[in-house]
Amino acid sequence: METVLYADILFLVNFAMDFISLSAAASLGAKAKNTLKISIASALGAIYAIFATISTLDHYINYIIAIIVGAAMCTICFGYSGLFSFVRQYTVFWCCSALLGGIMTALLTLGNWKQSTPGIISMVLASVGIMIFMIKAIRDRVGCKSLRIKITLKGKTIVFDALCDSGNLLRDPFSGTPVIIASHEVLSSILPKETIDSMLGGYDEVLHKDLKIRLIPQNREDGNSLLCAFFPDNIQVSGAHSASQAKCLIAVSPHNSTYFAGFAATAPSILIP
Repeated sequence: METVLYADILFLVNFAMDFISLSAAASLGAKAKNTLKISIASALGAIYAIFATISTLDHYINYIIAIIVGAAMCTICFGYSGLFSFVRQYTVFWCCSALLGGIMTALLTLGNWKQSTPGIISMVLASVGIMIFMIKAIRDRVGCKSLRIKITLKGKTIVFDALCDSGNLLRDPFSGTPVIIASHEVLSSILPKETIDSMLGGYDEVLHKDLKIRLIPQNREDGNSLLCAFFPDNIQVSGAHSASQAKCLIAVSPHNSTYFAGFAATAPSILIP
């Protein structure tokens, strides 16, 4: 009996599987999710799946192409912020893909799924439900979290997501107050450009501003440095299940969101409400 594969069905199934795997990899790797980027990467993966199905190339060559396509998909979704970080996220993506493939294979083997479009869609939806449950269980276990930060300063308010980083141990050396490091981009909504430039440079101008300024020493691989931070009028930190007011300094970083794994800032885990 001849098997007929429809390109549109093959594309949709692989697009859905790649989208689920990339979203799961973002959750496990504490990466910010961008639906457009995930969709573009998933479309690339689905196109490759069609190519691999009709390709007459040697299977070893197809393996190499699959590795390259997977790397391109991760770059589109998560960017590139260093070899170790990229390899780690790439490995998480492939593990999520293998997990999802195993779930779908098990459902296909154990269940009575019809080889039709409704049957395939039902199997994908069932796989999504199982995947979400497993990812949530894993995330709760390993503690990958992000925090929603709401800052008010001189009547202006901004809200952004921060990567909850247990490695962020920065504190004000005098008061012991914890420090959130935020990108200069997100803070431009509440601070004038000249103030941010001064906080990133000579500090002369910002010292004359009506801001509670602190200089925070920071140890880095390339040497010691100082971060300029300020006390907002109000900070609210929201976690997965609760929110609370916090006393915290906001340090201005010259880096953009890519430096913080796609988030606008990094917050110490001690702030988890």
